[in-house]
Amino acid sequence: MKGNFLLSAIILFVLTSCSVSGYELLLDKTMDPSLKNRIEDFASQGIEKDWPAEFRKEDLVQAAKKYKGSSYRAGGLSSFGMDCSGLVYLAAKDIGLSLPHKSADMARYGQIVPTKGRLRKGDLVFFKGSKSRLINHVGIMINTSEFIHVSSSKGCVVTAIDDDYWGDLFIWGTR
Repeated sequence: MKGNFLLSAIILFVLTSCSVSGYELLLDKTMDPSLKNRIEDFASQGIEKDWPAEFRKEDLVQAAKKYKGSSYRAGGLSSFGMDCSGLVYLAAKDIGLSLPHKSADMARYGQIVPTKGRLRKGDLVFFKGSKSRLINHVGIMINTSEFIHVSSSKGCVVTAIDDDYWGDLFIWGTR
């Protein structure tokens, strides 16, 4: 009995003291060496920064939902037209959170969530870009399977995280 307790205590200590960060899990799951190098380069400029202020994820989601149906406009920052980062920027601003307007800069805040299966309501989700831009799209999870974002073809919409197009481009989330 004592031996089992001691073994359990040792296992618990090892698991808690050797926890792996979301960033480390992201690198472990990334099989493409070129993509892994791009992620490491991105991370060298700072990641997993603390959020600029405390906020409730539910409030962020509700603020974003107000913009559903808005048109796409590159660089736009109003309900008359916005881009993906404009949606997140405006929703954050509506709840008193100051974020940068660029999706790649937003990806530097919060703890990295490396896989779609671990995402929660209110997490920001990021998607791959071209060779020159690691990240070029952002959205907000509205539950564990859908996110709100601004598509250049459809405007501000809700899409499944496993969508045929977006699912393959998902790179990580943050919380």
